[in-house]
Amino acid sequence: MSTVSDRRHEDDREVERAAVERLMLFTDAVVAIAITLLVLPLVDLAREDGSIGDLWRDNRGQFVAFGVSFLVIAKLWAAHHSRMRSISRCPGQLVWCDMLWLATIVFLPFTTELLGGPRGDETSTRVMYVGSVLACTLAFDLLEWVASQLRDDDGPDRAVFVEGWVPSVLTAIALVVVAVAPALGLWPMALLMLSGPVTGLAQRWVLRRRGSQPDPDPGS
Repeated sequence: MSTVSDRRHEDDREVERAAVERLMLFTDAVVAIAITLLVLPLVDLAREDGSIGDLWRDNRGQFVAFGVSFLVIAKLWAAHHSRMRSISRCPGQLVWCDMLWLATIVFLPFTTELLGGPRGDETSTRVMYVGSVLACTLAFDLLEWVASQLRDDDGPDRAVFVEGWVPSVLTAIALVVVAVAPALGLWPMALLMLSGPVTGLAQRWVLRRRGSQPDPDPGS
C-alpha cells in the first residue's frame, strides 16, 4: 500500500513540476517578444537622414530608455528563472502573479516608444515611463514573495529576498525626482546602477542580524 501511495505522490509532484515548466516556457516566450519589440523603433530610426551624431542627439532619450528597459527586463527575467527553478508547485496565485508581471513587461515597449515620439520631452511621458519600470519591479516583488512560499527548501531567504526590493525603492526615488525636477530628464534612472552595491549592503546587513540572533533553545 505504501508503495502505491508513494508512487501516486511522486506522479503528483511530476505533474506539478511540469506545470511550473510550462509556466516558465510561456514566460520566456513573452519576455523574448517584449525585448524584441523594444528594438523595433530603433530600427526605424536607421532610415532617417543625417549623421550618427544627429541621430543620437535627436533621439537620445529613446536610446537611453531602450537601454534601461532592456536591462530591467533582462535582470528580472534572470531572477525569475532562478526563483522558479527552486519550486515544484504551481498554484493559481502563482500563475496570476506571473500574468500580472508579464502584463507590466509587455507594456514597457509602449512607454519606451513614447519617449521617441512627439511627446518624448513632456514630463508626463517621462513619469509614465519610469512608472512603468516601477510597475515591473513591484509586480516581480509580489511574484517573488508568492514563489518564496513554495520553495522546496526551508523557506524564503531574506538575504535573497531583499534583492528584489532594492530596484523598486531606487526606481521609486527616480520617479519622484523625474516628476519634481523635469530638467534632469531620465538621468535619475541612473540610480538603478546602484542596485548592485545597495543590494550587497542590504544582504550583508540581513546576514549580520541573523548571525547575531541567538539560536533557539533545543529543549524548548
